[in-house]
Amino acid sequence: MLGHKNFHFPNQFIGESLEEEICAYLYQYYTESFDAFPDHLILPFKDNIFKIMKKAMSELEQPILVKSPGKKLKSLMELATSQAFESQRVRLSNQESIYVGLNKLKDLLKLKERPIVLECFDIAIWQGASPAASQIVFIEGKAENKLYRHYKMKELPEGNNDFAMMSELITRRVKHGSLPDVFIVDGGKGQISSFQAVLKDQNINVPVVGIAKSKSGKKQNFSDKEVFKSEERLFIPGRVNPYFLRKNMSLFRIMVQMRDEAHRFSRRLHHKNEKSRTFHSWLDDVVGVGEKTKQKILKKSDLTLDELTELSENELMNKFCISQKISKNIKKYLEDRS
Repeated sequence: MLGHKNFHFPNQFIGESLEEEICAYLYQYYTESFDAFPDHLILPFKDNIFKIMKKAMSELEQPILVKSPGKKLKSLMELATSQAFESQRVRLSNQESIYVGLNKLKDLLKLKERPIVLECFDIAIWQGASPAASQIVFIEGKAENKLYRHYKMKELPEGNNDFAMMSELITRRVKHGSLPDVFIVDGGKGQISSFQAVLKDQNINVPVVGIAKSKSGKKQNFSDKEVFKSEERLFIPGRVNPYFLRKNMSLFRIMVQMRDEAHRFSRRLHHKNEKSRTFHSWLDDVVGVGEKTKQKILKKSDLTLDELTELSENELMNKFCISQKISKNIKKYLEDRS
């Protein structure tokens, strides 16, 4: 009743038995601590673990008598349990706070004030075709959907060119409103360097961080008995080693949600552009398909060319609401193609 101390154990440090982990910690604590030892240690553990602890504590340089709560100490044990639950509640509540994460980002970037507006970018491209980019905006740690933007990017002759596409993206971005407090990119040091070079060319002084998963070095599938979890890491310019986001769950949630949102948003436009590009490439070759008919087919299209080939003339006519003549021409084109 004179005071208390709270300890918490990250999930990844807990083995099969929580009681065994706690006992191992207690033994280490009392053998290495310089605090005054208690006369009694009250433990509500199972008989086998209780006996091991009783023997271990009796062999210390200053022995501690281990006892079970019993009826006499039941109220004291309930008080300790209640205190542990309350400590956990407060800790988790603080972890959930977005301000904990934003303040941590402030410390990591050595900013004078807590960042409020964060922007995350992602570019979706496959084999140089239909590149698209997304801009995700969070204000005070929460998504601001009204400020999300899509960018249709130019297809470059050389295909993938991170620097050129990032340069185009930032050049277009600076024309639309004020800049954020921090830019976030999907990737590590390479992506950050490209982004910083573009900002330098534009005379923009806004800090940049990158988020990327670590590699386990082992290929896996769903049947593997042991699963290696990839660590989410935050790459910070000027810092040798990345910051492991699990150290601050509030910042983890903000960063990962932004990265995932940027992925989803950029790929949605990329897939839309790619579908449109693919369909345009063959519909232009079908006799009798004008611009209005082409747009009607594109709006209703949700199948691949191979899947369309399997449809009959009537099925094509009904699916796209087109004439029998055009349906016949499309069917002939698809069959000749295959």
